[in-house]
Amino acid sequence: MKKKRVIMALTALIIVGAAVAGYVWVKAKNSSGSRTGITFAAGGVYMVAAKDVATTTTVSGTIHPLRTVTLTAKAAGTIIAVTKKEGDKVAAGDVIARIDSTDYEADLAAAESRYRSTMISLETAQTTDLVAAKTQLENAVKQAQTQLLSAEISLKNGSDPDADAQTITNLQNQVTDAQENLATAQKSLKKLQDNDTSALQLEQADFSVKQAEFNLSMAQTKLATLKAQDVTEAQLTTLQNQVNQAKSSLLSAQVSLKEAAQSTTTSDDRLVILQNQVDQAQSSLDQAQDNLSNASMDNKATQDEIDAQAMAVESAQMALANAEANYKTTAASLADNDSLTAAQLTATKAERSLATAQANLVAGQKTIANKADNVKLLEANVEQAKASVKTAQANLAAFPETERKAELQIQSNEEAKKQGLISLNATKELAENYVITAPLTGTITALNVTVGDNASVGTSVATLSDITGWYISAYVDEVDILNVKNGEDASVTMDQYSGKTFAGKVSYVSHSLGTTSNSVSAYPIKVLMTESPSTLVDGMSADADITVSVAKGVLAVPSTAIITSNGKSYVDIIAMGTDKKITTSRVEVKTGIEGDEYVGITSGLKAGDRILRKASTTATTTSTSSTQSDGTGILPGITGGAGGPRDGGAGFTPPGGN
Repeated sequence: MKKKRVIMALTALIIVGAAVAGYVWVKAKNSSGSRTGITFAAGGVYMVAAKDVATTTTVSGTIHPLRTVTLTAKAAGTIIAVTKKEGDKVAAGDVIARIDSTDYEADLAAAESRYRSTMISLETAQTTDLVAAKTQLENAVKQAQTQLLSAEISLKNGSDPDADAQTITNLQNQVTDAQENLATAQKSLKKLQDNDTSALQLEQADFSVKQAEFNLSMAQTKLATLKAQDVTEAQLTTLQNQVNQAKSSLLSAQVSLKEAAQSTTTSDDRLVILQNQVDQAQSSLDQAQDNLSNASMDNKATQDEIDAQAMAVESAQMALANAEANYKTTAASLADNDSLTAAQLTATKAERSLATAQANLVAGQKTIANKADNVKLLEANVEQAKASVKTAQANLAAFPETERKAELQIQSNEEAKKQGLISLNATKELAENYVITAPLTGTITALNVTVGDNASVGTSVATLSDITGWYISAYVDEVDILNVKNGEDASVTMDQYSGKTFAGKVSYVSHSLGTTSNSVSAYPIKVLMTESPSTLVDGMSADADITVSVAKGVLAVPSTAIITSNGKSYVDIIAMGTDKKITTSRVEVKTGIEGDEYVGITSGLKAGDRILRKASTTATTTSTSSTQSDGTGILPGITGGAGGPRDGGAGFTPPGGN
C-alpha cells in the first residue's frame, strides 16, 4: 500500500468512502420500455492487466536556490563604491563593492621596504669560504710542523758543537742548490712568459701571498708581545728572526730586479712586477724592524695598543685572504696552459725553497754564534712549536663543525629569504580583501551596504544566489530512510502552483541523524528540481513524492479491489455466461508487491479478468440476467466505448453485442 508519512485530508476522504462503499443492485428503465439491469455503484469494474507498480513516500520541505553565498567584508574600512544593486545578475569575478584601501597601501609599501632591506642584508652578509678556511687550517698545521722540525734541528745543532761547521756547509749548499734551481726555473718560465702576461700576474700574486703570510705572522707576533706585557728572550729572538727573514726576502727581490733590469729580453711588465715585489719586501722589513725596535723587556702595552694591534692582525688576515683569492683567480686563468702553469709552480717552489734555505742559513749562523746562551731558548722554542702543532691540529680537527655551522648559516639565509617573500606575498594578497567580487554567476538577492558605510571584518555585504536551479531541503524519518536513495525520481507540488506537478530527483541523502525546526529527529535529504517554474522564491514550501521502488509490467489490481479475511486476500470477479447472466464470485488471490494505488497479483487472476474496482464488504455470490434488443451491454461501467472502466482497458461487452 502507499507509504506516506504525510497524510492529507483528501486521502482520508477517499479511504473513508472506500470503506463504506459496496455494490448494490439497482433497477433501471430506459426510454424504450422496462428492463432490468445491474449497476456497480461503488466505483465500477476493472479489467486486470500488467502495470508498473510504484511505491512512494512523501516529504515536505523548503525550496532553496541551487547555491547561495553570503559575501562578507574581509577588511575593515569605509565602503567607497557599490557597483551593483539588488536583483542584478552578475558573473563570477564581477566587482560588487570596494573598501577604502589607503591604510593597506601604506602597509604594503612598508612590507616591500622590509623585504628589500632583508634581501640586501642577506646578500651582503659574509659567509665562510670553506675551501679557503680548510686550506688555511691545513697550511697552519704544515707550518707548525715545519717550525717544530726547525726548532728540533736547531736544538740538536745547538747542543752539538762538532756539527757546527758541517751544518753551515750543508745550509750553504742548500742555498746554492736553491739558487741554481731557481735560475733554471726562472729561465724556463721566462720563455713561456714572453707571450703570456698572466704568468707575470700569477708570479706577483704568489709573491703577494707570501708577503701577506709573513705580514700576518709579524702582526700576530707583535700582538702576542703586547699582550705578554713583559717581552721574553724567545719573543725577541722571534722578532729578530722575522727581521732576518724580511732582509733575506728583500735581498732576493732586489737581486731578481737587478738581474731582470740587466737583461735585454726582460719586458716592462716584468720589471714593474719585480719592482712591486721589492717595494713589498721593503715594507715588510720596515715593519719587522719597527716591531723589534719597539719591543723591550718592560713592554707594558696599553689596552688601546693591544686592541689596535688586534685590528692590525685582522687586517693582515683579510689581506692574506684577498691575496690568496687573487692568486686563485690568476691561477685559474692559466688552467688551460699546462706548460706555463707547471713552469710557474716550479719557479714558485724554487723561490720558496731558496727563501727557506737562505732563512735557514741565516738562522743557523745566528744560532751557532749564540748557541752557548740559547740552549734553553731553543728548548723553549721546541715546546712552543709542539704546542703550536697541537693547536693547529685541533683547529683542523674541528673543521667539520665549522662546515656544519657554515651550512646552517646558508640554510638560515635561504629560509630568511623564503620567509621574507612569504610575508611580502601574504601582504600583497590582502589587496583582494578590499574588493568584494562575485564568487559565482548568479543573482544578487540582498545588498546590505551603501557608499559611506563603515564595514568591519565579517560585515555582511551581499547575498548571491544561483537561481539556475532549485532544490527542496526536507527530512525523512527512520522508517523510510533506508528506502530513499540518490537518483530516485520525485514529483513536486506546491500550494502556489495548484494542480501542477514538477519533476525532480533525490540528490542527497544524509547518513547522520539531524533535527528539524520542530526538534524532531530525522535524516536530512535534498530533492533537486529537474523542472521548475520561473517564478520560484527562496523559502517556499513544497511536497515531494519520492518513488522508492518500481516493479514494471506486473499483473496488478487496484488496492481497493482486495479484501482481506483470516489472513487471506480476495477479489470479486465478474463473469457473463452464454445465457447472458452476469455473476460475481469471490476468489482468493496471492499478492506480491504493494504500490501506492495498485497491488501485484502472483496467482488467482489472469490478464483480461474483470473485477470490482472496490471489493464488496459482504461475502456473497450473486447472478442475474438481462437482455437488450440491440445486444449491447446493459451494465454501466462495463460496456464498451468511451464510457468504459478506468485503467482497465476496453469495456466489457456481453456475447452478441457489437
